[in-house]
Amino acid sequence: MARVAKLGRSVAWEVTLPIVLIALWWLISEQDNSLYVPSLKTIVEAMKEHEFISEVSSALWASAKNFIVGMAIAIVLGLVLGLVLGSRRTLQRATFPFIELWRAAPPVVLLPIAMLFFGIGSEMKIVIIAVGAIWPILLNVTDAVQGIEPTIFETARCYRLRPQDKLFRVILPAISPQFLAGVRVALSIGIALVVISELVGSTSGIGYYIIQAQRTFAYPQMWGATIVLGLVGYFVNLGFRGVERALLRGHGPSVLGEP
Repeated sequence: MARVAKLGRSVAWEVTLPIVLIALWWLISEQDNSLYVPSLKTIVEAMKEHEFISEVSSALWASAKNFIVGMAIAIVLGLVLGLVLGSRRTLQRATFPFIELWRAAPPVVLLPIAMLFFGIGSEMKIVIIAVGAIWPILLNVTDAVQGIEPTIFETARCYRLRPQDKLFRVILPAISPQFLAGVRVALSIGIALVVISELVGSTSGIGYYIIQAQRTFAYPQMWGATIVLGLVGYFVNLGFRGVERALLRGHGPSVLGEP
């Protein structure tokens, strides 16, 4: 019972501010209903239209496919490369300038290069998402591996663990908090990159829908699609937080952010 009450209080705190801000937006926009920023009532009415629901659903599905593939590539490569660099300090120092160079480059700058090599199809979008989202995962995993206590490796050596057992029983459990934190940051970056990759040379996706609505002066639809995208990002993050809590249950309250 206490757990349910605690969950209820947590949800209440999380939704209170959004509800207040939405109410303020509704009231203020009713007084100043401009062409470029229509009232929230007008936006909601546009979002109820069957055409809007159909088109935005199709656009989200097209974006979701690229997002899932791009994030899967970023997660796998970030984990594997992070494990390699974290366990090979000499290699990590040798590749540090290259990593910092590419990490500092804004992903939007890579759009012309990606379009040059991969065209304007799904491959280009997937590459942009993967390249932009890999860095939090790669750097977090690298730091986590290097931060494992040497005594843990000594204990594994004493028990003569095989390499695969050492990986799955020692290294991965030890780095999982930082790895999952990196994935959580990468998810937000990936959602932003989905939109960025669809703003140029695209014919589908939620980013393409938003820019087309802006070009055709369909501002209620533009704002509606933006709200839908924000809600999708929120629920993706909310779902991953649940997965993260379940996976890190054995790491204790401090890792889970609980008092």
